[in-house]
Amino acid sequence: MTRTIARYLLAALLMAATGVLHAAEMNCGRVVVFTDRDIYIAGEQVMFTLHITGGIGSPNAMSGELAYLLLRDSRQGQVAKVCMKTTGGMTYGSISLPDTLATGYYQLVAFTNRMRNCGEECYFTKELIIANLFDKELTALSPGNSVNEKAGVPEQLMFQSTAESLLNINGLKATYARGEEISFSVPGNSESGNMAALTVSVAEEEPWHGKTSAYSNSQNCFTPLTEVEYLPETRGQIIRGKVTDRATGVGVRNCCVLLSAKDTAVNLQYAYTGSNGIFCFRLSDYYQQKDLVIQLLDTVLAQKSEIEIEDRFVLRNTYVPSGEGLSSVVVEYIRKSQDIVKVQRIYGQLPKVQAAGQETVNAIRPALYYKHDQQVFPGAYEPLGNFSEIAKELLPTVRARKTASGTILEVIDKAQQGFFSQSAALFIDGIYRHDNHRLLPMGSAMIRSIEVVNSQRVYGTLTFPGILAVVTQDSTGATVTDRSSVVFRTETYSGNTVLQHQHLPVNTTLPDFRQLLLWQPAIQPDQAGNKQIKFRASQHTGTFIISIRAIGAGGEITREDYRITIR
Repeated sequence: MTRTIARYLLAALLMAATGVLHAAEMNCGRVVVFTDRDIYIAGEQVMFTLHITGGIGSPNAMSGELAYLLLRDSRQGQVAKVCMKTTGGMTYGSISLPDTLATGYYQLVAFTNRMRNCGEECYFTKELIIANLFDKELTALSPGNSVNEKAGVPEQLMFQSTAESLLNINGLKATYARGEEISFSVPGNSESGNMAALTVSVAEEEPWHGKTSAYSNSQNCFTPLTEVEYLPETRGQIIRGKVTDRATGVGVRNCCVLLSAKDTAVNLQYAYTGSNGIFCFRLSDYYQQKDLVIQLLDTVLAQKSEIEIEDRFVLRNTYVPSGEGLSSVVVEYIRKSQDIVKVQRIYGQLPKVQAAGQETVNAIRPALYYKHDQQVFPGAYEPLGNFSEIAKELLPTVRARKTASGTILEVIDKAQQGFFSQSAALFIDGIYRHDNHRLLPMGSAMIRSIEVVNSQRVYGTLTFPGILAVVTQDSTGATVTDRSSVVFRTETYSGNTVLQHQHLPVNTTLPDFRQLLLWQPAIQPDQAGNKQIKFRASQHTGTFIISIRAIGAGGEITREDYRITIR
């Protein structure tokens, strides 16, 4: 009964937080990604902006919600995985393409944890072509290697068209000379339809455009509130896992799962599994770039159970390329791009990215205790050969007592003036340990510090009969080999990045054949009024597209393209 009430309370909170349009449904939101191009050469950067909205008619995005991007190939192989924080429903960054990527069709997938409630059909997808630098045959892009069965629309068709442009720009000419300075201005909010943010790119016109998921055009996705499994990630990543019986494969209910990070300080979270064996943890920024260990508190249960961590990047829907083969014009464009990248490599002119305003976060660890009763640094004393000798000589409130089942470590309860009848909770390099087998052989040379808590520590519903925290010299003591324990790392948050432009003199003898002349991922409304944009044309001639893309205040997607010629 209590769990049922809690479930409906959670549903009510989600309905208020996500701007639900229907009383019995949750709006899963929408994700839209803009990329600088659709055709890339392996080794280049994919520049992108990502927007989260509530969908058409429900524009509000969850503040600070996490977004995920996956780049995969036609064999479902994961090329790149990105996790990013959003601000005001948007973020921007880049994906570095490995030099060794094979020529083929690739798919960019974007989603949030909240969208997982509505299924992968609501994820954003966009198709790209990536060609290996040395593959001139391009046979992987032939009609026999692609199937035209996947639903989708070309990106240029997914944007709204209006009789009067919302994204007019001023001061633009039709033709420019090689190396000439190009400048134009973006109008203010009243003229630009109150856009939430603008993305401006200038790149050579491509003869091929990847298809984008039809969902991103006009559909909204909803799910019944009673079926909500995945919560919006506005205060850190939420990881899920399952505890199963090793013999039957059935989920184990109501067992206590511990989470701790490898660190010099003790930290701990715990959760209980549901009826299906599922557990969840919300992770703050403290856990970034740390080795995490998940294990069971019950040692008997741990011996016959196993833990599996859910990987949100493993998708159920397979990617089937939608291309019909390439025309000679597209093949010639790709080969020309390969030659340009070769020249850029020779002269060290490949475009680079740089960090843009990384956020400083004060990450607080989930501490099991904040004050110890005793701290010892064994290296400051005469060397001792094992932990039993250290306890005897340096730790007066700790004793190593031999029993029929082995040696146990007990600490004094300062409130009762006697030793606890149970072994103290042992932590090695911040990780909870069920037994002391790894600790007992350690001498002074292997241990950096020891902390002792001589009191019963009540931590939520858990109770520990004293605490013994050991930090080793090389942090090897945190290694867990139990089959029921899982060691892993979360996806590190990717920071915002921008294209670093090279300002070459006009009269330089160095070649300059840039195909991407400008990438400004986020011009915010308060900066858009008569925003002056300046850049220089390269020596590469042809038709270039000035593309301005945005998510409107009402959730609509808008794009305007302007063609210029460089001669």
